[in-house]
Amino acid sequence: MNRSLQIKNRIKTLLIVLAAMHACIVLRAIYVEQVHGVMLRERQLTQSKRIIPLQARRGYIYDRNGKRLAMDVPYMSVFAVPSIIKNNHKYAVALSGTLHMKVEEIENILNGARKRQPYVWIKRFAPEEAAQKVNELRLNGIVAIREQKRVYPNETTAAPVIGFVGESGGIEGIEMTLDALLRGRNGYVLLEKDHLGRNIPQSIRETKPVYHGNNVYLTLDLTIQHYAEEELENTVKKFNARGGGALVLEPKTGKILAMASYPSYDPNHYKEYLKSDPTSFRNRVVWFRFEPGSIMKPLVVSTALDKGLIEPFKETIYCEPVFFVSGKPIKDDHGIGIPGFKNPVYVIAHSSNTGAAKIALMLGGKGIKSMVENFNFNKGFPLPLNGQQPSMLPDFNNIRDLTIANNGFGYGISVSMLHMAMATAAIANGGLIMKPMIVDKVVKSDGSPFHVAEPRALNRAITEESAKLLRYMMSMVVEEGTGKSAQIPGYTVAGKTGTAKIVRDGRYQNGEYFASFVGYAPVENPRLLVMVTIERPTPVYYAAAVAAPAFKEIMMKSLWRLNVPPSTTTDKPKPVAF
Repeated sequence: MNRSLQIKNRIKTLLIVLAAMHACIVLRAIYVEQVHGVMLRERQLTQSKRIIPLQARRGYIYDRNGKRLAMDVPYMSVFAVPSIIKNNHKYAVALSGTLHMKVEEIENILNGARKRQPYVWIKRFAPEEAAQKVNELRLNGIVAIREQKRVYPNETTAAPVIGFVGESGGIEGIEMTLDALLRGRNGYVLLEKDHLGRNIPQSIRETKPVYHGNNVYLTLDLTIQHYAEEELENTVKKFNARGGGALVLEPKTGKILAMASYPSYDPNHYKEYLKSDPTSFRNRVVWFRFEPGSIMKPLVVSTALDKGLIEPFKETIYCEPVFFVSGKPIKDDHGIGIPGFKNPVYVIAHSSNTGAAKIALMLGGKGIKSMVENFNFNKGFPLPLNGQQPSMLPDFNNIRDLTIANNGFGYGISVSMLHMAMATAAIANGGLIMKPMIVDKVVKSDGSPFHVAEPRALNRAITEESAKLLRYMMSMVVEEGTGKSAQIPGYTVAGKTGTAKIVRDGRYQNGEYFASFVGYAPVENPRLLVMVTIERPTPVYYAAAVAAPAFKEIMMKSLWRLNVPPSTTTDKPKPVAF
């Protein structure tokens, strides 16, 4: 009996112990799940699964004809895992010859890394052969991976327009403004691996697809861009100028075929320019503001014609060497011959400051304000280019007569080249202000269209009749006025010279000028508009000698490039009859 009781007691004790052990196991499991569950699941995933990253390719940038302006090129990069490496000097010696780097350079990189740092780059964008040799060294903690490097095959060509890419994305130009379209989205493949770390065949557990970036086609014509940049650089150097800009566009569509700035830079080596001359990144066509001078006169005259204040061929405007407004002299720089009454054609062709000032005074403050608004100077353009500067305009609520008179020949108002060019393009386009276009289309990586840009008129600046009259007047500038050096054999050309003093510290500087020429051809059916602006040319500074010849070269070559047929003898400009 006692033995039977002992056995029962032992069984009870065993059951209690087993129950207690089971309870401990359950409690431990609950504790582990609640406290360490996430960490252990991540570790299990790391130990049994391998994530293969799929890198998205950044979209290419092309010109209108499909020539590459920006592209990705595959490269290999080498990095180190500091926590694994025990002998920095030994590793540096082993890698130096393969990577063509100094031992001290590699050792400094490794010594500067913290042990907890996940990785440190040894060399970015190394040749594939070098990376392969690194892998053959079998150095524990040294890894070579494949990357994409952004390359600009045309170097400085159109650099301020295209921009460049940094570590985190686009920094300047189209690369920055359209970064979201270009960058794409990375993906990955999740595989299972065995206890030896080998991939298990057919073990794909999860896939996140990679989406490559969209390709962007600009309206630029690479050949015309070369013409513009070459002539701009030659002109700046010839006249010892500070810099300049050149613009080529289609007046009827607003498409920009060339947008040149000098000085420029090479986006393949942008870091070097960050140290030496970061202003070379600037797109002078949209960033630089200047007082346009006489290239503003056609806009003033066309507005006065629209309002019926003047008649095109009536000699009602008294032009004289000096005209005083509020006690301040306004002078005619080009000489007017015998003072007397002249018509608006003469005012434009011979660039009379006194004549333009008197027409502006006829318009008054309200008329000048309507001109500014009609030609879009008071608004920006919806254009994906960074650095665009708004116009600096008079206070039209308190505008003085002297300011109005000065506005008549392009002083007292500051605008960008783009604003001035689009305003003049309206005259060539029958009075319509077009939206400027730099992006022609955006195409997905699979070739399907994402976006196609269409020409769009923003507003009507002047009537079609006034635009027709101004085309004739501006053709007289080239035929017999201040712009004779812009004549192109075989083509009718209309344009306007502008030479304006530079304002610095609130004062006009003697001997410092902007020389500008803006024009279009052929007059009878304008296909192209070209504008050239040169900053501080010396010793010659008049636009007729500086900017007009550059305009001629760019326009002539661009017309030939587009196979625009020459004008016939009957196309020679004649007075417009209504």
